[in-house]
Amino acid sequence: MKCQRFQKTLAIFAGTIAATMLAGIAPAHAQSRAEMMLKNADADGDGRISRSEWKGPPQRFDYFDADGDGYVTLEEIQAGLRGGGEARQRPVARDTAPEAAARPKSCDYQPVTSPESAWTIDSYAPDCAYAGTTLFADNTGSTPRIVEVDMQGKLVWQYKLGNEFGSFQKQLQIMDVDRQPNGNTLFVLRGWGLVEVNRDGKTVWKFRDEDASHDADRLPNGNTIYVRAWVAKGKDVMREVTPDGKIVRSWNGMQDYNRPPFANIEHEGWIHTNAVQAMPNGDVYLSLRNFSLLVRLTPDNRVVEEIPMPLSRTSVDAYDFSNKDDQVAPHDPEYHADGSVAVCLTNKVTCIAFDGKTRKRLWSHRFGEEGQGPRDVNLLPNGNYLVVTHKLIEELTPQEQSVWRLTMPAIKLVRGKALPEDLFKAQRIGADGSIHGN
Repeated sequence: MKCQRFQKTLAIFAGTIAATMLAGIAPAHAQSRAEMMLKNADADGDGRISRSEWKGPPQRFDYFDADGDGYVTLEEIQAGLRGGGEARQRPVARDTAPEAAARPKSCDYQPVTSPESAWTIDSYAPDCAYAGTTLFADNTGSTPRIVEVDMQGKLVWQYKLGNEFGSFQKQLQIMDVDRQPNGNTLFVLRGWGLVEVNRDGKTVWKFRDEDASHDADRLPNGNTIYVRAWVAKGKDVMREVTPDGKIVRSWNGMQDYNRPPFANIEHEGWIHTNAVQAMPNGDVYLSLRNFSLLVRLTPDNRVVEEIPMPLSRTSVDAYDFSNKDDQVAPHDPEYHADGSVAVCLTNKVTCIAFDGKTRKRLWSHRFGEEGQGPRDVNLLPNGNYLVVTHKLIEELTPQEQSVWRLTMPAIKLVRGKALPEDLFKAQRIGADGSIHGN
């Protein structure tokens, strides 16, 4: 789900070697990234970003606003990107140049023997990974469940579908899972609808919509926005529902995309909208998988931004959907306060991050056979990316180094595709309770 929350305080990286390396490479990177952030967000040109100008998650604004005066300056952004002292964890520079170290010497790995049989932690470098727990859905057993595991793979919390879902259990798949600030967990239950449970496993809210799928976001006003991927042309692919179950907003794409080259596409639905991210100003970002397109809608559902995928395309009308290069299948994009976007291109077995304005690529990683089906990528406060594929969850550095990886041996791939019990999305919960991932 899509309200990325960044930490205010967490300990700096352990290890003097890592600290020395980061201190040497972070300043120049932080300066260029800070200047880009300021330029993109400073609407009135006064040299600082006010809370009303901020387009990212409010928690990220609080992170950069070190003095709490309601404005973010260039110096505060630079300090935040560098780590800003012991109160902030130092982010790894996003250096994608060829000479960037493929395996920094500071990342020392330790053997892990996971106490759980359902998954295995087969890569862990404590000095370079972002410490916390990982929340995801495990659909491999007879009853789907949500689990939260620590860095060693130890189960620290779980929720199994209860009797209230009755005979539906064998047909259902838990898709998106989203930890809420109050400790509850909101999730999408494919074939049933939306559910929110507390830490005791008690259902505190639910909404029935058997077409609900992929992704949901809890809005500041208490409403929930979600997508419906597999519906036919003309039906709602995005809806907003109030706590009492009233649908107050919907979008079906007909006004904008019932035209060439999009009008006659059909693959698991017309649009197959697979992600939604709500922004503080009421806008929402959607991923239109079948159109290889990312779009931004205003509160009155006007399309005000289109990002063609692949990035080499300059116009959505230039698509040739008979060309496999145009069928990249974007999945679960994440928009960041600094103007960058991270997204998985499932058909290309690749996840990328790029500047939302210039479209310049900032990071990318292509997976091998066991990483088929990447569908979720989340930027962590240390600059790493947490990625979910069909059968693994992996934390990768800007240099594409794996510093933490969880695999699910029970998940089988058939011709490169996973069965319904495959992994879908994940969140990293920081040691201070901060939530990272959509």
